[in-house]
Amino acid sequence: GAGNSALVYVAGRTDGDFPVTAGALDVATGGCFIKALRPGGSIQASALFAGQCAGVAADSNGSVYVSGTALGDVVPVTPGAWQTTYGGGAYDAFIAKLDGGLSRVIWATWVGGSGHDLGGGIQLDSGGNVWMAGITGSPDFPVTAGALYSTPAATLPDDHFTGYIVRIAPDGSRALVSEFLPGQISGFTLDSGGNLLASLSSASYYPFAATPGSTWPCFQDPDHQASGDLDSGLLKLDSGGTRLLWSTWSGASLLAGPVAADAGGNAVTAGQSFSPGTIVIANVSTQPGPPRLVASCVVQSAPPYSSQLAPGLIFSIWGAGFGPAQGAVAQLNADGKIGTELGGVQVLIEDMPAPLLYVSAQQINLVAPYMLNGRVAAHIHIVTANGTSNEVVLPVAAAAPEVFEDVFSGTPYAAILNQDGTVNSPNNPAHAGDIVAMFVSGAGQMMPAGQDGDVPLTGERKPVLPVAVQIANSGGYPLVPAEITYAGEAPGLVSGALQVNFQIPDLYIGPYAPYGRGVLKVGDWISSEFLIALHS
Repeated sequence: GAGNSALVYVAGRTDGDFPVTAGALDVATGGCFIKALRPGGSIQASALFAGQCAGVAADSNGSVYVSGTALGDVVPVTPGAWQTTYGGGAYDAFIAKLDGGLSRVIWATWVGGSGHDLGGGIQLDSGGNVWMAGITGSPDFPVTAGALYSTPAATLPDDHFTGYIVRIAPDGSRALVSEFLPGQISGFTLDSGGNLLASLSSASYYPFAATPGSTWPCFQDPDHQASGDLDSGLLKLDSGGTRLLWSTWSGASLLAGPVAADAGGNAVTAGQSFSPGTIVIANVSTQPGPPRLVASCVVQSAPPYSSQLAPGLIFSIWGAGFGPAQGAVAQLNADGKIGTELGGVQVLIEDMPAPLLYVSAQQINLVAPYMLNGRVAAHIHIVTANGTSNEVVLPVAAAAPEVFEDVFSGTPYAAILNQDGTVNSPNNPAHAGDIVAMFVSGAGQMMPAGQDGDVPLTGERKPVLPVAVQIANSGGYPLVPAEITYAGEAPGLVSGALQVNFQIPDLYIGPYAPYGRGVLKVGDWISSEFLIALHS
C-alpha cells in the first residue's frame, strides 16, 4: 500500500469479478485492482488495471503509480513512454502512473527485453523518479549507459532469472537507470540520498562479491561456497546506478527478505536464518584498506569444507580485497619451491609465511605449514598492499583428510586416475581389480618430515599416520577395505598434496547406479564421502 495526505492506496491481484466505482478505470483484461481508501477506511475509488500488480506508490500531488507483470500485450501504454512496444516472451513488466481518482492513465510503459520479465515493488525518490525492481530472463534487457551491471551473469534460459532495477523519469519518457543486479531481487529501498539498497537471493550463482571491509566478506553457506544452496547478499548502489558503495554477504541468513534504510543509510533486513533475528549491516566501507578476515571464510579446499587445519593441508581463504582482480598463480622461487608471496599478498600462520598457490581479490589457496604438527590452534592473518588484516584463530588436528573432486568434469566424482592413466568419470569407469590413483590432502605430518612449499619429484615422503580407503556400492553399505598400494606425496605437486593408489574391491555394481561411495581414513580422522565411477 501507499498513501498521500488524504488517501491510502492499496493494489493487489484479482481473478474474478471486482467491483469498480463509477468513472474509475475498468480495463477488460485487468487482473490488477487498485483501491483509494479514505482515512476512515471507506472506499474513495476502486479501479481495475491490466496485468497483475506487484507494487503501488503515491506522490504528494495525489498521483498513483502501479507496477507489475502482464501476460501479453494488454497494458494501455501511452505515446512517448519509454517502451511502447511489448518486448516479447510470455510476459513483460510494466509501470503506470494514474491520477488520484483512478480514472485516467497519465502514462504507462513496458519494462523488459525479448524474454520473460517480471515486475516487482515500486518506490519514488525525492525528485519524483519512479524506481522498480524485478527479475528478468532477457539477455537483451535494456541497459543504460555507464551501468555498473551491464550484462547478466551468463546466458539466461527460461528457468533462470536475474534481478534488475530501473529508475524512470517523472514523465515516463526515459530510463535514467536500467541495469541487471547480481542476484534475484528480494527487496529494495532508497536511503535519504536516493541511493539504492537491495537484498538479493541466490547471489552465489551470480557475479556478486563483497567489498573490502564488509561485515561478511564470503558466502556464509553451511558448505562454505560449495553447495549452491539459496544464499543472500546486500548491496548499495549510488542513485545513478554506476557506482557500488558497498556490498556484503548476509551472514547466516539463507533466504533474503525485505530491506529498509536506517537514518545513517545502512541496511536493515530480515529473512529466514539459522539464528533467527534481524540482521543489521552497518559501517561497511569500500575504501582501500586491509581486508577483513572471518574464521568461517577459512575452509578446506575440498569436502568437508571444514575450518579445521592440519599440517600440510591445502585450504582456501575467501573474502574481499586480497590481491589482483584477475588472480595470480603460484610460481617456483629460486630454490625451486612454491613461494610465500604472491600478488602482493602474504598469509602468516603463527607468524610463518605459508606457501601460496593462488591469490585473487576474493580467494587465496595455500598450504598449511608443517610446523602446525602437535599444535591445537593456529593464529592466522593476511598482509596485503593495503595493510594487515585482523587475526583469527582456527583449530588444528593431526589430520584433516579431504578428497579433491574432479572440478573440470562438473560432476561430484573424486579426482581419480584409472589404471590406464585416464580420468575416472561416468563415461570412463574403473573395473573391479583395477588399481586407481586418488588425489587428497590433509594427511598431516610426513616421514621424512614435510618441507613447506617443496615440489617433490619422487614419492619419498609418506604420512606418519596410517592411511586407509573403504569403498561400497551406490547404496553406501557395507564399506569394504580397499588394498592400498601407495600412499605418499604426489610427484610434481606441492608438498601437502598426496596420491593414494588403491585396488577396487569386488562389489556388486548395478546398471542403474554405476558408481561407488568411499571414504578416506587417516589415523582416527575420516574424510567426507567421495564418489568413484565403477563399471557395472
